Amino acid sequence: MRSGRFQLLIAGDGIREDIAALAELINRNAASAFSLGMMEVALYALGESLVIQPRIIARTSTIERSVVVVRSGTEVLGTDEPQDEEDNTEPSRSLASAERGLWWATLNGLTFDDPEQQPARFVWPNNLYTPLPTPGLWLSAYRSTKRGGECGVYLGGRKAVVREATRRLIEEGVLEQLPEGTVEGPESYGLMITRPESGFSSIADEQRWLAETLKEFANVIRPRLKRWKFSEVA
Repeated sequence: MRSGRFQLLIAGDGIREDIAALAELINRNAASAFSLGMMEVALYALGESLVIQPRIIARTSTIERSVVVVRSGTEVLGTDEPQDEEDNTEPSRSLASAERGLWWATLNGLTFDDPEQQPARFVWPNNLYTPLPTPGLWLSAYRSTKRGGECGVYLGGRKAVVREATRRLIEEGVLEQLPEGTVEGPESYGLMITRPESGFSSIADEQRWLAETLKEFANVIRPRLKRWKFSEVA
């Protein structure tokens, strides 16, 4: 209670699908430290008695199937884009997505120290994405689609929003708290840090650095965005 974390629970004898979708939207975008849950309560009359059966609404998940392609006896693990991707046909795009999805598989669903931060997920073409409490802002890890390129982590968003947020973050001295080498990015990129892929000893080493750096960005930036939100409301 001291930190203002609590859960709002709606219980009813019938939860409509559109209301459940509203709860999911609130939990995904809420800036305050609460979560909204729903529980369906079935009521059964047995003579003069009333039987109450609470139950959690079931939800389905979409499972993506990844395809491993073998070329000349070498397994493609998404370290480079396919040679035929330039024709922009749907099959080549699907192939590239599958290969890159395999590379990001160990990071997809990455969780953060703050349980309210939405887990990061892989998005096309080669990024790991998680939204921030301020609408129009997010954190992303990325790697180049070309062999021997670079990888990095950055604060992204709509241009006007990300530029204002970056200015305020720099004024509060966050560059001293973020990993060494973090700088202010151009245009729609806020604070960012990059490293050449050639500087890592292995894929696992690169993936570990991306995960740790993305978490550091979230730990430094997210609390400030929430505090600004509260200040504006107050």
